[in-house]
Amino acid sequence: MPFCKNCGMKLEPDAAFCHECGTPASKTKSSKLEVKETIDDFKTRVLGKTPSYGVLSLENLPEGHVIDERYKIKVKLGQGGFGAVYLAYDHDMNIEKALKVIPEAIVNDKEAMFDLQKEAQTMIALNHPNIVRVYDFHRTGSIKYIDMEYIDGKTLTEIKLEYPDKKVPEDKVKDYALNVAEGLAFAHSKNVIHKDIKPQNVMITKDGEVKLMDFGIAETVRTSMSRIQNTSSSGTLVYMSPEQLLGKDVGKESDIYSFGAMLYELLSGHPPFYKGDINYQILNEQPEQLKNVSKKMNNMLMKCLEKEYKNRFKSFAKIISALGGSYRQEKKTFLNNEISRPAGIKKLVSVTLSTEPKNAEVTIAGKTISSDSFKLPEGSHQIYAKKEGYKAINSEIIVSENSKNDFFIELESVMGSIRIEADKSDLSILMNGKETGKKTPFVFENIIPDIDYEIEIEGEEFYSDPVNIRIKERENKLHNPNLKHYPTIEGMIFVKGSTFKMGSNDGEACERPIHSVTLSNFYIGKYEVTQKEWKEIMNSNPSYFKEKKVIEKGFLGIGRVTEEVDNLPVEEVRWYDAVEFCNKISRKKGLTPCYSGSGKNITCDFNANGYRLPTEAEWEYAARGGNKSKGYIYSGSNTISNVAWYYDNSRSKTNKVGTKQPNELGIYDMSGNVWEWCNDWYDSNYYSNSPQNNPKGPSSGSYRVLRGGSLYHAGDYFCRVARRFNYYPVSCGSFIGFRFLRTLK
Repeated sequence: MPFCKNCGMKLEPDAAFCHECGTPASKTKSSKLEVKETIDDFKTRVLGKTPSYGVLSLENLPEGHVIDERYKIKVKLGQGGFGAVYLAYDHDMNIEKALKVIPEAIVNDKEAMFDLQKEAQTMIALNHPNIVRVYDFHRTGSIKYIDMEYIDGKTLTEIKLEYPDKKVPEDKVKDYALNVAEGLAFAHSKNVIHKDIKPQNVMITKDGEVKLMDFGIAETVRTSMSRIQNTSSSGTLVYMSPEQLLGKDVGKESDIYSFGAMLYELLSGHPPFYKGDINYQILNEQPEQLKNVSKKMNNMLMKCLEKEYKNRFKSFAKIISALGGSYRQEKKTFLNNEISRPAGIKKLVSVTLSTEPKNAEVTIAGKTISSDSFKLPEGSHQIYAKKEGYKAINSEIIVSENSKNDFFIELESVMGSIRIEADKSDLSILMNGKETGKKTPFVFENIIPDIDYEIEIEGEEFYSDPVNIRIKERENKLHNPNLKHYPTIEGMIFVKGSTFKMGSNDGEACERPIHSVTLSNFYIGKYEVTQKEWKEIMNSNPSYFKEKKVIEKGFLGIGRVTEEVDNLPVEEVRWYDAVEFCNKISRKKGLTPCYSGSGKNITCDFNANGYRLPTEAEWEYAARGGNKSKGYIYSGSNTISNVAWYYDNSRSKTNKVGTKQPNELGIYDMSGNVWEWCNDWYDSNYYSNSPQNNPKGPSSGSYRVLRGGSLYHAGDYFCRVARRFNYYPVSCGSFIGFRFLRTLK
């Protein structure tokens, strides 16, 4: 790995110059000796071999370390000239922040700490949506640091590397430039100069917001480090203005030059001057006009890069205008022409604030406002309002005792729409795994941009796979899903595969841990296998409960004719009997049987298209309602009597299938009536090591799984969808039946 010969930072293999200090890259890779002379040189001469406060290494604070009983370290974000930067959780504010830990060399230098505190105080007051927020400067604890807004995104340097030849398209550069210019215009209006504008100091959030970093603070640290180390360091060479290079006092025009150099690099893949004698070129040579860039953009760049600062743009407001934008000056609401602001104690006055939309999040001076009526000190207050789907507002209000102080904020919607069409109409639309109650075709309005919406279609014989859809601001998007056909199978319910949480923390130990399971599509019996179905295939009826009905009455009841009620569930069925039934009905219908072998050596071909017993995971997923699940305790309801025949209502006998309420998928009796055999061997600890995708249970065992509860059992315990039970596969009982399942490939 090559290193910069000046500052010691690691370089990309093909880097032409150091992005930290701007020094042209050396083609010689650093040896261990060279690394010590560069990267570690500062540490050994100024701090000793372990830069730390006591025994803690500031460059490697451990995860979970708590600073000031408030900030919990989560991860190290980076290491630069400033020192280490960490992502930390602020337990007081309940938000994530970035902590910049101040190097020990700076802490031990009173002048440096004084300068840093002064710069931090300036930045704390610099509140703009295009500038990374500085919240506080902590210098009293054992670790000194600055806590800042955490930005989750990429720097312009990282974004540049995503494009061919490292050249960012002009329209994208223009958008970034307008936002950066807005932030710098605001900073200059507060007499704050950045002094180190470069792609590494501009972040683009995941929401597309542009944020300027390291305003002044990093420059103050670099200046202090240079004084401590007796070296020269100010800004980053390839972006420095001529006057900055000469060591003169710099003004706003220096930021304008660096801004132009940064845009030049984004458009061309490299800064205006990046190889050879860079110092000489910055002072004496003119940058080349860029090819494949508009004349308007070239003219703007050349004016920013003028050698003489007087010939550059006078302000960033002028640059915004040259880019075709309009400078959005911070709006102020004055309630009086003249407002008195006495020094010292300020009087609290009542303020009312309403927003449209009503539940927008509002912060004033960094504090969240949770009520529409509150009190503020007289004077000016920075206000920020935001809500998903709306453009944020960053402005200022001025309150006074002599005014009404009634404010209204109206946010501009940036939401769009998604239109769902399909080759078939009247199909149900699911969004993020939940039914919307809408049918195709349909237009969903008020869709928030830059958020993934999972869309899928379901209907009789047709469905679509889930597709993530994301829209841009104010975009109206059309989605026409690829429909898949599944046939209707009499007496069976199609169950669309998905991922669900299997198990429960409210029952037996064998139901834990709750774990994720992903299943493929399958069909499952709408009802438990009935005595009629069993007799048609097996030519017998092993059931204990054989209810009869009278079909012809004789004289005085003598000689009446009766027949068995066929729609009772079959019971007194062993696991081996259920497997035999599945194979026989498969052959009768011209399907490939799933089971082969005998006894404990019976195996199941899960790719066959015949009938089989459900796996324990398939059974529970179907019982929970599949992808339409509403999270019920029992299959179809939280009220057991609505969906199950159990101890309290069964009258100690089985009851006709399908006479209770079905579950969300339209499946009956998965709670109560009879226990149902599953294909799996039983293992009380199986959930601890179950695979996620289509688990099939242990490879061997002594018992087979039973599910669902029965007529003899207390419903509130045994009939839960998560309840596991087991039984010898050679045994049977009047409380054990089954239902079958099919897989279509």
